[in-house]
Amino acid sequence: MNESVTDELALNRNLPYTTNPHVGSFAVQRLGEYPKQDVSLEERKDQLADLRDQLLFDLSDVEPVVAAYVTVRISPLKVHVWTLVDRRSEEAEARIATAERKLLSCFPMVEFDFSTIHLRERDPLQFIPEGAHLVKASRPEIAEYFTRATTGPAPNAPS
Repeated sequence: MNESVTDELALNRNLPYTTNPHVGSFAVQRLGEYPKQDVSLEERKDQLADLRDQLLFDLSDVEPVVAAYVTVRISPLKVHVWTLVDRRSEEAEARIATAERKLLSCFPMVEFDFSTIHLRERDPLQFIPEGAHLVKASRPEIAEYFTRATTGPAPNAPS
């Protein structure tokens, strides 16, 4: 079944949907449970993992995207999605907007903020807030930054 048919079926049934084959029908089933307000921290982590998987799937081959990451407030759940792009591209911006709309549809009980930052040759690391969770990194220095942030002292901390 192609993506547009899957999307159309989900929308006709007024269901949250995903076309990510790695998330699949299990996520659609779990997405249907998201309106519960009293979810455990483990359930929130599962929701966030699904959200990150969906975003990665939708942005994985959008070439101008240098990085995508999220910051999270747990209660009430609010996710800020950050996308860094190295050049303007109408096609890329349209695909980013589509990915953002899909998150809104798939995760209706999550409040979102979306920021797309055009780097214009600026250092991408200056735009990564503390506590961000990596979704996609197309440059090694960004992946290394997140690795250091999660496994060692803060990246900007004195040694």
